[in-house]
Amino acid sequence: MMSRPILKSPRTSGISPRHLPADRKVHLNKSEPVFGRQGKVGSSLALEQSDKTVTFNEKVNMRVFQKEESVPLSKKFESLLKMLTDGSMDEGVLAGCLRDCGEKIAAFDRRLEAVVNALLRSVWPNPSPPLQREYESFISALLTAHCFYTDLVLKVLIAQFLPRNATSENQNDTSYSSMEGANFALTVMKLVLKIVPIYRCHFPSLLKNGLPFLWKSKEDHHFYLRNLLHVSVDYPDIRSDIFLIIFDRLLELDMKCSREDLLSLQAEELPDAVFKMDIDSEPDESQHCSQVLDILMQEMCNHVHKVCHPNGVLDVKEMQQLFKDMWSVFERLVLPARSSSHVQFLLFYLTSFHPQLPDAFVDNLWKIFERPSTPPIIRQLSVGYMASYLARASFVSFSLVKACLELFCSWIHCYIDSQDNSEKAYPSRNLHRPFYAACQAAFYLFAFRHQEFVHRHKRISFLQSLNFERIVSCQLNPLKLCHQATVRNFASVTRHYQLAYCYTIIERNRRSQLPTVILDQTLRIQENTNEPLEPFFPFDPYLLPESYEVIKELYREYKEPQVEEPKVETKENEEDDFLNGEDIGESNTNAVISDLLGYSISPGFLHRS
Repeated sequence: MMSRPILKSPRTSGISPRHLPADRKVHLNKSEPVFGRQGKVGSSLALEQSDKTVTFNEKVNMRVFQKEESVPLSKKFESLLKMLTDGSMDEGVLAGCLRDCGEKIAAFDRRLEAVVNALLRSVWPNPSPPLQREYESFISALLTAHCFYTDLVLKVLIAQFLPRNATSENQNDTSYSSMEGANFALTVMKLVLKIVPIYRCHFPSLLKNGLPFLWKSKEDHHFYLRNLLHVSVDYPDIRSDIFLIIFDRLLELDMKCSREDLLSLQAEELPDAVFKMDIDSEPDESQHCSQVLDILMQEMCNHVHKVCHPNGVLDVKEMQQLFKDMWSVFERLVLPARSSSHVQFLLFYLTSFHPQLPDAFVDNLWKIFERPSTPPIIRQLSVGYMASYLARASFVSFSLVKACLELFCSWIHCYIDSQDNSEKAYPSRNLHRPFYAACQAAFYLFAFRHQEFVHRHKRISFLQSLNFERIVSCQLNPLKLCHQATVRNFASVTRHYQLAYCYTIIERNRRSQLPTVILDQTLRIQENTNEPLEPFFPFDPYLLPESYEVIKELYREYKEPQVEEPKVETKENEEDDFLNGEDIGESNTNAVISDLLGYSISPGFLHRS
């Protein structure tokens, strides 16, 4: 009986480079280091390299890859990896490399991560259409066989969200190759998240890690923001997460350029050249952040308008969904950030598109204020947003302003009733912060828009029904603990229309400025509870010049009141405390109102030195 010949298994055949035909040998430099994990690399291709010319012969048998630790991996990928990192391959050779690797993708385990990384990065920044097709096929095969490479693939794609040409002559224009590369990266992202959909929950964290450093150029920030907004359009289910990333960076920039710094910069510059600087000078922190914030705010406003008007016509459904996403980010990030001066204007701009949105915005803020479980400082900020928004938004109907003013006063009267016969019915900023915040909001809103309330007799009757006199004379003494400039503005207007008499109380408060303090454990003064409530008017005048062009048509500038003082016939021995102005040292009511409003630091009022 004849014995069968023993055939050697391909896995143990011991194929090595010296067994390959002469026309398929790889020239390796033994002194070069081996790339890859555990110091091992493998090869799926046979290469010939001479005089910097690389050619691919026929497809190579993949039996050289052995998964057993006892069998060393081939060093053929060492040369391939070197050429990939050096960028010495042309597009045709690289396309063939991706095609061959895609056909034998099973061999690309974790030990070949360095080679996979080099392959993923080799086609950028501007691959041709044939190379794009091979790249997509390779990634599809790679992630189908080895999903653990998803993180690496996404990081490589996100890296294309930054412009490549940082040295172009015109720094204001992003290079065409960078735009084309970013668009292709967005296309590949759709493929990746379709193959591995579970990675959507991890995707926003990768996008946040890819943000440019704060001191990068405004072109870098602008280019990255545009691509983030493209991602938010492609994946509406994670749009709120992407908005969190965007708003967080906007707030970071906004807080580094304070309102005082911007005003000083504008005072130093020429009137027709805001933020102009010398050619050889470097912008300081505030100047750089303001320039970056300005261009990002302009891009965000354009995006908001584009989403709500997809075909040039307002899409109410898209608008409502966008408002919902932006409100969730506003409530989480912007509302608690007291130092923000400009980011909140994105909601201001969005709510101008439809009459329903101002109602929804104000209603959401009031619900936060009304909720007893809300921290007192957040309640103060929310009602401050309401008053500032209603005073500044020119698109808000007067009926909404009237309803909110009535709402403020009704809540204040209920709070006063609840403090009757209470042991805590005394002025204290810490005990009654929401009360003083509501009073300050009512005083500010009425002082800012009082002219619209006095055109008709019915509106005067409405103001009388608000019972301002009871509010200012209650035991909690809001005229003492509200912001004093706002109090003076309110007092001058209410005195003119005989709605309340505040100056006697203001003078008494001025004469009794005895501090009430809280001591810490070391008996040091921790806080003065009798200090007035700090002013918070988040919709102060907008100071960024480029993006202000979008806001200015919707913004209400403060106008000094034009009130004619009525002529009253009085006897020589009659005392007229309302008209003589003894309490405030002025005889003309118009001058009083104008002067007091001019000295206020609130958003609607002018600054005077």
